[in-house]
Amino acid sequence: MNVYVSLQIHRASECLGISPSNVIPVKNYYNEIDLNDTCDILLLNAMKQMLNFADNYFDNCQKVGIWKMGGGSSTPVTEEKKTELLGNPWRNVAWDHSTQTDLKQYLLDYKPTIDSVPQARILLIGQLKAGKSSFFNSINSIFRSNITSQAKVGEMTTSLTLKYRTYQVKAGRGGPPLAFLLCDTMGLEAREDGGMNIEDIDSILKGYIKEGYPVRAVYLTKPQKQLLYEFRKLNLIN
Repeated sequence: MNVYVSLQIHRASECLGISPSNVIPVKNYYNEIDLNDTCDILLLNAMKQMLNFADNYFDNCQKVGIWKMGGGSSTPVTEEKKTELLGNPWRNVAWDHSTQTDLKQYLLDYKPTIDSVPQARILLIGQLKAGKSSFFNSINSIFRSNITSQAKVGEMTTSLTLKYRTYQVKAGRGGPPLAFLLCDTMGLEAREDGGMNIEDIDSILKGYIKEGYPVRAVYLTKPQKQLLYEFRKLNLIN
């Protein structure tokens, strides 16, 4: 593995307060015209880990009987990319088609551990052009067995995603939706008047925001939040 990638994984681990084993690098499908097992395995592995986190959250909710959210903040860091390689593999992964098939089947069979939650909701947050929308397109491509571009992606200097979007991933063309949703948002920007802000993210995490709502326009009053209590239960990010 590239030393730079390894360092960034450990940096992300420290910022998020999670084990490095839970930080999974991915390679989105962007310029490619065909799928390949290596990219599939990276993407499916990351998706599996996200759902494991969702299940841990569901388990904690069942134990305490309430819904809580927590989090922190970090400062973006830019470094010059290095090409030095580690002497030994940092992770042992079987890069073969059977691994891809097993991971894909895991996601096809996945069900949230709480019966009242039909689909785990995974919120994609990151800086502008980090590949959030491309991640959905890539996961969707794997289950469609061809490259797709349902979510808009590009190299603009401002976010192409202007509204809160939730995306279904289906088991093949015309198949049933899988038991998770990928929720897409605007990118984070250094400008105070650009990109997502804390109020937007907090409202989305608490389930106050519906599909298609323009972000950066969300400032709910206390009475409005009370009216949206039941709606919140169905739309809470896991």
